[in-house]
Amino acid sequence: METVFLIGGRSFIGGHVCRVLIQRGYNVLLHSTSTPKFENLKDILPHPQVTTVVCPYENTQLLSELMAKAKFLIFSAVPPGKQTLGQKQAKGRDFSNLNNILEVLSAHPIEKSVFISTCGTIGSIDIGSADENCIAKKGQGWAGLAFKFEIEKLVMDYYKKGLKIVIVNPTMFIGEHDTKPSTGEFFRFLDKFPFIILKGEKINIIDVADAALGTVLALEKGRVGERYILGGRNILHEELIARIKKCGGKKMPKFAIPLSLSILTAVTSELINLILKQDKPMVPLIGIELQTHGSQHYSTAKAERELGYVPGDAWAAVDRAYAWYKDHGMLSK
Repeated sequence: METVFLIGGRSFIGGHVCRVLIQRGYNVLLHSTSTPKFENLKDILPHPQVTTVVCPYENTQLLSELMAKAKFLIFSAVPPGKQTLGQKQAKGRDFSNLNNILEVLSAHPIEKSVFISTCGTIGSIDIGSADENCIAKKGQGWAGLAFKFEIEKLVMDYYKKGLKIVIVNPTMFIGEHDTKPSTGEFFRFLDKFPFIILKGEKINIIDVADAALGTVLALEKGRVGERYILGGRNILHEELIARIKKCGGKKMPKFAIPLSLSILTAVTSELINLILKQDKPMVPLIGIELQTHGSQHYSTAKAERELGYVPGDAWAAVDRAYAWYKDHGMLSK
């Protein structure tokens, strides 16, 4: 069996990629920077096809030794931080870590790599569904999304130097085993918030299992140097709110708050968070930013045509995710 070095296996989507790799017969070198414990995979680990490894990004020698054991590599992108303001040092560290990985990877005979990015780096359009040909405008988004552009540009710079890498751009992925959590924070907020926010904003939601399968399909069939949007269902933001409220047996809010007030609330929340040195803000600015500047309706035609990607029922994923969050005590009573 061929071996895939999976960096970011402790992340929400990374864990699901690991599950797909196992199902498709791969051996997996499952990476963590600090611990061999994978809470998002505790229901299937230990597994005969999975070897867990611990390696800091700064240890380029060990990274090289691990890459020598694999034919392929999948890297789950640096996740958006819970806090946007005052994170310049953390972003610099994340950028340096990715550069270390790409530098080592460039010197290795890995046959192909896949980098999991975000749909937010796809350029915006006013009408219709965006595809991979949409060019992002300079300055699109604020600090968090702008950093995502920098990260993806770094990956493409290494591709131009000869690295055999494919980029996938999943939309808002939803499902079980979100242990950190990522989308779970959004569910938690929308479940209890008494107003409609971001009314009229276009988003695309995808079953995280579909996003993971699309990632592995990109490894198997994707063309190097190409980007593939992995999406599910195009909806409006208030439709997602309504579905989450329905899952919780709650009524849909009657009143919407304007975008300007949402932004002001998020900025204020983050400033208070900085002063109090708390782990996460009550209203994260990155959530507002990704929805207003990095989310829209998307076309998955390219992934369907070239990868054989077929998205499933994203609404069913919302229902399963809500039940999972509730079962794990992550939602308000």
